[in-house]
Amino acid sequence: MTEHTPVDMVWVLLCGILVFMMQAGFMCLEVGLVRQKNSINVAIKNLTDFLISSVTFFLFGFGLMFGTSHAGWVGTDGWLLAKYIPMDETGWLYTFWFFQVVFCGASATIVSGGVAERMRFDGYILVSFFISALVYPIFGHWAWGGAFDMAPSQGWLAAMGYKDFAGSSVVHMVGGVATLACLLVLDPRKGKYNPDGSVNKIWGSDIPLSTLGVFLLWFGWFGFNGGSTLAVNKNIGLIILNTNLAACTGSLSCLFFTWFIYKRPEVEAVLNGSLGGLVAITAPCAFVTPVAALLIGFLAGPVLIVAQLLLDRFRIDDAVGAVPVHGACGMLGVLCVGFFAKPEFLVEGGRLQQIGIQLLGMSVCFVYTFFVTWVGMTAVNKWIKRLRVSPDDEEKGLNISEHGARTLWYELAQQIHDVEKTADLSARVTEEPETEAGMVAAAFNRLVASLEKRTREFKEVHNQMVQSAKMAAVGQLAGGVAHEINNPLAVILGFAQGLVKRLKPGDPNEEPLRLIDEEAKRCKQLVQDLLTFSRVGKTEKEKVDINEAVDSALSLVMTRTKVEDVRLEKELSGDLPRVFANRNQIQQVVVNLGNNAIDAMPKGGQITVRTKKILLEGKDAVEIQMIDTGEGIPPETQSKIFEPFFTSKAVGKGTGLGLSLVYEIIQKHNGTIRVESHVGKGTTFFLSLPVAHEEEHLSDR
Repeated sequence: MTEHTPVDMVWVLLCGILVFMMQAGFMCLEVGLVRQKNSINVAIKNLTDFLISSVTFFLFGFGLMFGTSHAGWVGTDGWLLAKYIPMDETGWLYTFWFFQVVFCGASATIVSGGVAERMRFDGYILVSFFISALVYPIFGHWAWGGAFDMAPSQGWLAAMGYKDFAGSSVVHMVGGVATLACLLVLDPRKGKYNPDGSVNKIWGSDIPLSTLGVFLLWFGWFGFNGGSTLAVNKNIGLIILNTNLAACTGSLSCLFFTWFIYKRPEVEAVLNGSLGGLVAITAPCAFVTPVAALLIGFLAGPVLIVAQLLLDRFRIDDAVGAVPVHGACGMLGVLCVGFFAKPEFLVEGGRLQQIGIQLLGMSVCFVYTFFVTWVGMTAVNKWIKRLRVSPDDEEKGLNISEHGARTLWYELAQQIHDVEKTADLSARVTEEPETEAGMVAAAFNRLVASLEKRTREFKEVHNQMVQSAKMAAVGQLAGGVAHEINNPLAVILGFAQGLVKRLKPGDPNEEPLRLIDEEAKRCKQLVQDLLTFSRVGKTEKEKVDINEAVDSALSLVMTRTKVEDVRLEKELSGDLPRVFANRNQIQQVVVNLGNNAIDAMPKGGQITVRTKKILLEGKDAVEIQMIDTGEGIPPETQSKIFEPFFTSKAVGKGTGLGLSLVYEIIQKHNGTIRVESHVGKGTTFFLSLPVAHEEEHLSDR
């Protein structure tokens, strides 16, 4: 048995601690590359997989991997380390076990990033156990069996001369290929791919945190590769030099290639490029020259990029690039041993034979890992527990749905969105004390409370006054509401816009803050509608050509019909008397009705606008008809559509004042408005305006 000095054991233990720190690196990298609503879930997975892999590796994983070999296929003893503890006089057993368990944890944790944002937490626990108990130790025995000198019998690949110094295949390919198998079981995240196959970028929440993760992984890799000497010897310096050079050229390679392909350096590719270089050099780091290490790292760049393009081509959604980095670059590292190893490290048959052995080992690693993982996870998904979260939970985010954990800005944005969607002015958002999010929430609640109070008063006055046509008080109240809510609205607008201006690229609060800013702007539009409502009836009238006014208004509507793929037909009568009206207000009526019609119909619909002369209560009048082929307005809704603040998909989007404004304008012009609608067949609005005499016009003024 090899003698292990205290210096050797201290070196291996320190390197093991560095490798353990890579768990923190993986956590930072993955948390930064996923959306904030899933960040806590990813973090706890990185902790949990190490807990599971450590216990599993102690119970039987170490024995399967390094125990006495059965024909080179599997270890047969060493469960709970029981057999080897009495044989260990120096403490090497515990040192070697610790160094190996952090490798097992690294392999298992690779999967967490790839499957992020859609896998159940309990399903992920099963994946971690499966890899630590069966996949990693079995292939590890084939490649590394015999490395533990108390059980020196080799695995079958190692006996052939297969070389993987620090784990390009044993650790990284196993993790990357297992991730690929899980991704095929899970399917892509919602919204990742369009029906035509194009890719939607899902931005990470904190790229600076991911960059920190890369540095932590890079630092830990010096222990990963350097500690694999299992002793303090002259090779350590070369191994660490090669490790660093490959990381640098891997990152530079991705920087240049993405700059050339996409006309800009892709940040995530530059980060993953350094990791791809590190993975690729892990197998040959002790066997190649520094010049070869530069080339190996540089080759990792295009391999990584091509692998990512292939994943997107086949709609395989890897959230952090685990398959390209660890799977594809792990394969590259294994092959590079055959192509670049110095002659003294090759098998007796020479370089071609070494390449063949490396190719065999790489193929065995891929087939075994993929087949066992895919079969196991498919069986679990079908017969034990569905691995993917529900669509609602995926939309909500795994922080909340899986752990009940909160992220303040995202939660505030969701609550504001819910208030807007339901139009429930009695709802309030949560005010977290002593936080910026809490200050915005408090201002929003004051705004909604004021709006709720004034809306209630407005509706009460409107209901009292509408029958007698005394709407002056309503207009006055609308103006009062607009002026009163300006104060809290100014607070929110100023606060939100200030925070948006302070945003930096990759800020995790960007999405919720921009949502708050958009909702504040919607409130601003509401204020403008209220002011317009309050001014109805206060402007002068003139003799108006209805056809000319309608045609001018429709030119504004046509800008939307082209975008929304809606046809607009005009049937304007050529023999219409003029009416006394406010031209701008009549045009606003046509624009409001046209926009509502566009909102209420699918693409390919049609709007028809007609004008004609009619009799209204025995007097000449002009009628405007607005006909659409939309979904129609349900009978129970038709009686409410002219009420202030009433909103419905059937009458379009907006603040709920558009049709109220139309109603009041027509009333102020002594006209009438009515609606005929059938669900599924469309809607027609009939607006009539009397043809007034000259003396009526003068008295109006």
